[in-house]
Amino acid sequence: MAAVLGVAASTFREFKKREPEVAEIIERGRAEGRVSLRRTMRRMAEKNPAMAIFLAKNKLGMADKVDTKNTGDIAIIVDVEDAEV
Repeated sequence: MAAVLGVAASTFREFKKREPEVAEIIERGRAEGRVSLRRTMRRMAEKNPAMAIFLAKNKLGMADKVDTKNTGDIAIIVDVEDAEV
């Protein structure tokens, strides 16, 4: 945000510390932006399976994984024959 305003990041941070209401306004704007983005993503998910999958993974904690468990012994048989010289 500082770059857009043409000031150094440190200057902008100090300004927000001195003017807490500015920091609150910025956070409100960011929150509104996140809500708007979520609404757009949900609308997109109705027609776009990739977006639906993305939301399921990122918002619902779903994942593409196969849960494999070994429940028995594994036998490894090695058959070595003498090589002819």
